[in-house]
Amino acid sequence: MIRLIVVFLLACMNTAFCQVVGLSPYSDQSNFRLKKADQIIDTLSLPFIEDFSSDIGNPDSLKFYNLGGVFINNNFGAGNRSRNVATFDGLDEFGIPYDQIPPGGNPNTISNGDADYLLSKPINLAGLTKEDSVVFSFWWQKGSVSDVLGPELEEGDSLSLFFLDEDSIWVKVWPIGISKTNVINAVIGSAFQSDSVNLVSNEFLHGGFQFMFTSHGTLTGNFDVWNINHLYLDSKRADEYVNDYSFGEPLTSLLNNYRAMPYEQFIEGIEAQLSDDVIGTFYNSNNINTIILDSFFIIRDTVSGVEIEKVKTNFNPNFDGGIIINSLSSFDAVYAPDKLGIAEAILDIDTEDQFIVLETSMSAYKPDLIDTNNTQSTFNVLDNYYAYDDGTAEVGFGIVGTGGFACKFELVKGSTLKSLDLHFVRSGVDNDYSTINLKVWKSIKGVDGATTTEVLVTTRVSVILDDFELNKFYNYEFSTPIELDAGVFYVGWEQVNIASRYVIGFDLSRNNIDKIYTFKNSAWGQDFTDLTKGSAMIRPYFGDKRVTSLIELPEEINVEFYPNPVRTSFKILMSDRNIIGVDVLDINGVLVIDDVKIENKSFIVDLADGVYIALITTNKGIVREKFVVIR
Repeated sequence: MIRLIVVFLLACMNTAFCQVVGLSPYSDQSNFRLKKADQIIDTLSLPFIEDFSSDIGNPDSLKFYNLGGVFINNNFGAGNRSRNVATFDGLDEFGIPYDQIPPGGNPNTISNGDADYLLSKPINLAGLTKEDSVVFSFWWQKGSVSDVLGPELEEGDSLSLFFLDEDSIWVKVWPIGISKTNVINAVIGSAFQSDSVNLVSNEFLHGGFQFMFTSHGTLTGNFDVWNINHLYLDSKRADEYVNDYSFGEPLTSLLNNYRAMPYEQFIEGIEAQLSDDVIGTFYNSNNINTIILDSFFIIRDTVSGVEIEKVKTNFNPNFDGGIIINSLSSFDAVYAPDKLGIAEAILDIDTEDQFIVLETSMSAYKPDLIDTNNTQSTFNVLDNYYAYDDGTAEVGFGIVGTGGFACKFELVKGSTLKSLDLHFVRSGVDNDYSTINLKVWKSIKGVDGATTTEVLVTTRVSVILDDFELNKFYNYEFSTPIELDAGVFYVGWEQVNIASRYVIGFDLSRNNIDKIYTFKNSAWGQDFTDLTKGSAMIRPYFGDKRVTSLIELPEEINVEFYPNPVRTSFKILMSDRNIIGVDVLDINGVLVIDDVKIENKSFIVDLADGVYIALITTNKGIVREKFVVIR
């Protein structure tokens, strides 16, 4: 889902994109009333726990109605206390603004109204009384990874929580009183705060109870952002705290400068390309101090299945017994990878097509309410292209009118550049199939001390924005391949239409703003107005773009995986292949079982209900099979 703000040069403005979509109608009570029969039949039981760590994109359909535009992600929270957050903004479930500015309209036009909402399925609270101490708690954040995304409460922007009473009337329960004051006074982008509501009124203790978070704000983009996580509803609760210990935002990159780089460039100096440290933040959402004893750091190639490094560590050089995390606090788990060992292991991998996907994961195990957030990973691709970005655009960056945009890269050895991957986003102006000049520069006058400009190739291309696929890259080939020597080169484009406005996706997870240059007022420079950090979603390719990073199973190979759904074991039969081992990943690609145990030709698993991927290592490569666990 494309979730972004847009920052322009020459005309600093916030704007919107895509098509007109009707407003969310939660202000109309009738839209959210269920028949009593439906409430009783389709009900959940206590406890209700959701930290969104098992989903990306839409909320869990077993717990929520996926109609409200809320986006589950690990990109828009700032210091989120679990692996994902639920983000509220002015975009619907397809990433399209609720109110779009028509082509040619004023991009400064702003409209406000009812935006995203998160509506739970019915929860059975029948038979409970106020003496049962039923408490609903949650963590919330005002704003996001960028201050520009934050809500201005004086304009009526808000996040609200409603409960459905026994008469099917929505009652606002938060923020009111002191909690409302706290919300108003909260600094945009500050740390998550916890809050709770005690269900002391019998009107809420019925068989079809529901809750709903709603947002009100700007409808022309992902402005006025709010984030929530760690929703917890249960009885017999003494306070608002959650017995949960979890990783938050993604780990830092294993690669020193890039998220992805060409394999042939990487192996020229592997140790120099690796980061000194990989860092992940582990949170304690309980109000008591705790010690984490069992922690692991693992690096593996997901293509070949080769485990490159696996270390049991407490991540704390000052305490041999484990990690100590104070109540409601956090701990930065820092690990220094064994660069020499990693280099030797990677060189030993048999990869004929020079394609490796490195998964770096940290795990810290502690019995708690939610076990899906005890592991966090990051991925780095070694293929035939460079990428500074992680594939998600939190903001957009563009130039109004004529001008230029360039991004710097550096080759370790000479190679042949064939194309560029670009992720342009819609900016309220219809630029579909309008043209720009793609350029490759050896040097640019005024950049990095250069006194002359040397253009290696110019290719006129049509910009494509014809679908709404999430964070979509399009590949643009140069008119002729370019032989590049080792050293610095620049790629980008020149805008030739005075009315044009092209916006490149910008990833805020890693800062490479020093690699970006723009041409305006007849000179190249680094004047970015409101943009102070991030990485442009522009990727130079030194070979043909790979269609998919997954290992496809040839049609003639027969695989029998049964039973599916799985309870505690499964069997695999394959023709013409010998099974070497089986690992299990969760739906987010996180390793949950390393080398599944075999008993009587059955693979034994102990997994919670959910969707998983069996990574089957055979004598002829890796095969992936998706399966479902229902206990």
